[in-house]
Amino acid sequence: MKHPYHPSREKRKYGLKEIFRILGDRYWLMGYPDKKPRIWHWDFLCNDKKGVEKTILMFLKGKNLKVLDVGGGVSKYRKLFSEMGHKYTSIDIEEGADIKGDAEKMPIPENSFDFVICMQVLEHVRHPQKVVDEIYRVLKKGGKVFLTAPGIWALHLCPEDNWRFMPGGLKILLEKFRNVKVFNCWGSSFCFAQNWAIYLGHIYARAFFILKPLVILLLILTNLVGTALKGISRSEHYVINYTVTAEK
Repeated sequence: MKHPYHPSREKRKYGLKEIFRILGDRYWLMGYPDKKPRIWHWDFLCNDKKGVEKTILMFLKGKNLKVLDVGGGVSKYRKLFSEMGHKYTSIDIEEGADIKGDAEKMPIPENSFDFVICMQVLEHVRHPQKVVDEIYRVLKKGGKVFLTAPGIWALHLCPEDNWRFMPGGLKILLEKFRNVKVFNCWGSSFCFAQNWAIYLGHIYARAFFILKPLVILLLILTNLVGTALKGISRSEHYVINYTVTAEK
């Protein structure tokens, strides 16, 4: 389905008024939900779905597993797990998930799942510890959890944004689990590049039309530099995101 803000693909004359309309469309800058971000999008650097999927598969072992996606929303990982023969189930407070429910009190029996993923959810809940405890409860003994959480990231209300995390805090949250490992998602230089791109996105939304092309140019340069730094920056002082793996 075409996104409601997506410009029509039909042929049209691109006059000055039409160019201004497109430049003023915030989705043109942010990208569309069903499309890969472009080099001029603010989320170009951080939107690495293939990388996330590759990391999940490195940790996922076994066949015909029951997988739970906590805060799964529109179930964007369903295809990944289904193609591997696993049974995927998502839970979210919003419509579109297989189970509509609160992650802090999931309507799911104990010891129900072999593998749980929880991607960028903990910062949006009221009580992260309750969510982690619920994940522990619904996991089978020997089951694994794969979660991600932000370190240094801009405010994003969906509908709430309550928390940021550090490696020590994440280990405390998962202290019931064993073999807890916390991984940095790239380093300090990449963190600065991504947050600068987010800031440029805010500037773009408020800038006069005549300045928008300049902001786009700065975004492209920022994303190019950030891409280069992804592979060489490993400083742990400023980390944009963390990945955590653990076993019950």
